[in-house]
Amino acid sequence: MKPVKNIIWDFGVVLIDLNFDLFHKKCRDYGIKSDIHILNTHFSHLFEKGLIDEHTFFREVKLLFPGWVSISTIKEIWNSLIDHIPTKKLALLHKLKKRGLNQALCSNTNLTHIRHIWEKHGPFTSAYFKKAFLKLYFSYEHQTRKPEPEFFYLILNEMNWKADETLLIDDNEQNISTANSLGLQVLHYTSPQSLRYFDKAQPKPHEHLSDEQNK
Repeated sequence: MKPVKNIIWDFGVVLIDLNFDLFHKKCRDYGIKSDIHILNTHFSHLFEKGLIDEHTFFREVKLLFPGWVSISTIKEIWNSLIDHIPTKKLALLHKLKKRGLNQALCSNTNLTHIRHIWEKHGPFTSAYFKKAFLKLYFSYEHQTRKPEPEFFYLILNEMNWKADETLLIDDNEQNISTANSLGLQVLHYTSPQSLRYFDKAQPKPHEHLSDEQNK
């Protein structure tokens, strides 16, 4: 297996904490039906691919809530999912950059969440985070989302990276599986302990490396 020269990082869960418990609690508190998962609706996927705008998306989401819940409240609920980028992960990104590894971010996300992330973290932390990467790839800017192979090919082609020299770090098994089938090396993120992979001076990636393999 070739040494890793490039890393494609997932964003949510892997690099930024997400508060699913708070998000679902707020949904319940404001009367959304418990059997509806907003994050996995058809229109949320269209929003992530940039195929519908914010106005259209939140108009559709509002139909899932009681009529008295305002769109501004729904936006607050939507953004309650977003937590913080841990300091240790920021430090790791820059440590790997200093090692000479090329890094790109690849995220299934939407304009509302990304705007909120930069506002929440402020200009200094946001800029420091971005400097760790050669480029940030957000699904809504490219009309594709993981695990569609087109998203991975887009990054490899634009960055001129070879698949077998590139490592994807992602918490989603479907994304891992697709990337692996395209020839990328993969690290399945299951908890912060997964990043012990980088404790080695010259790590040798393994397919579907997980916490259990790290012990």
